[in-house]
Amino acid sequence: MMLDINENAPRDVPTFEQWAQNTAGIQRLANVEITPNADCRLENPNDYTVIAQQSIPANQPIIFVPNNVVWNTDRIKQEEFGNALDPALDFLTKNGVAQTDVPKFVLLVKLLQETTAGQQSPYFEWFNSLPRIYYNAASMTPSCIECLPPLIYRYAREKQVLLENFSKALQKVDFLDKSMQSYALGLWAFNVVSTRSFAVNNDERVRYMAPLADYVNHGTYPNAAFHVDEQGNFLLYAIQQIEPGTPITVSYGAPTNPSQLFAIYGFLDDSSPATFCKITHIQPNDELRNLGYDDVSKLVFYKDTGEIAQEVWDVVLYDVLGKVNKADQQSFYQAHMEGNADLKQAMHQHYFAQTSVELKKHVDGFLNNLQELSKKAEGKNFAEHPRLPLILHHNAFVAQAFLNVKANLDPMVEQAQQQSAMA
Repeated sequence: MMLDINENAPRDVPTFEQWAQNTAGIQRLANVEITPNADCRLENPNDYTVIAQQSIPANQPIIFVPNNVVWNTDRIKQEEFGNALDPALDFLTKNGVAQTDVPKFVLLVKLLQETTAGQQSPYFEWFNSLPRIYYNAASMTPSCIECLPPLIYRYAREKQVLLENFSKALQKVDFLDKSMQSYALGLWAFNVVSTRSFAVNNDERVRYMAPLADYVNHGTYPNAAFHVDEQGNFLLYAIQQIEPGTPITVSYGAPTNPSQLFAIYGFLDDSSPATFCKITHIQPNDELRNLGYDDVSKLVFYKDTGEIAQEVWDVVLYDVLGKVNKADQQSFYQAHMEGNADLKQAMHQHYFAQTSVELKKHVDGFLNNLQELSKKAEGKNFAEHPRLPLILHHNAFVAQAFLNVKANLDPMVEQAQQQSAMA
């Protein structure tokens, strides 16, 4: 029997749990339960989460996946595929695919090979428990993508281009049974690899897939983490005390960039404390990078308070000074690099009228743009475009953060302009 990848196909989680324990030798604490995720109805009505039913102390192993069922891209490539993937990998490199994405292709090939084996694959029960429908960027229709603001639109296009490159590279993998392949199967496999594979210890050169451990969801403030031991076993362990009834979570990425998490994984992290400020129109250089321009975890607007991160003010002031006073721009940059907080603060105060107006233009312009983008969803059939509700939810989430920033920023601009008029 072949795996049913229809988006409405049910997930057989109970059979998978039996397989994990009795066949695969996966171990987990007795007080840890996989249960439907009641908090994820908008993103995915078939989502699951891992819950601690009893207290779990810090450093306690929670799930242990033995190395013989862990998918390790280095081991798969060396021990299973050898040089057979070289033409496909060369194609990916020549077409500009990032080296951090290449391990995902290795997993994609492995997953397609096993999936097309149907029930003959020792992993069939695992596959049959996985989601069939995804709400991430790779699954969006053109009608969905046109409703996205610029940053997440860019993320979405990056994922779709990656999918296109992977699809072309698959044609160069001779040992795959092409008669068993389809676009739907390739998209499903791409989404599985994108959302259920992990780099460990910040090493993006190797990615892992581990049955059961992949059921752990993202948390803004995670209480657990992954680890791979010297024998290649994959472990989930508590990094703090986990109280009864608490979901066990790990970090999937920067909690202050919910747009990127949405594009990759297909969920909106409502608990995110902030959102990236979406200042992407400034041409980056090394000095801007040193000021924090590329660090989306710091260049943020805080969702609830409307606070603007210091790094945002720094980047905007640097850009303003580049237009009005190059000498002061270099003085400001040197003050930053030397840790001269007093000089930096004095320059911020001196140019506050200009920087606040510039930032207000960005905030107002982004809010207007966001409103126009969301209007494009009007009249569209959500049954044909099931990801649109989540996109609109994302846009509203980001808009609220910007509105809170605007509520703080508008009085600042008005006061600065009054002071300038009196000077």
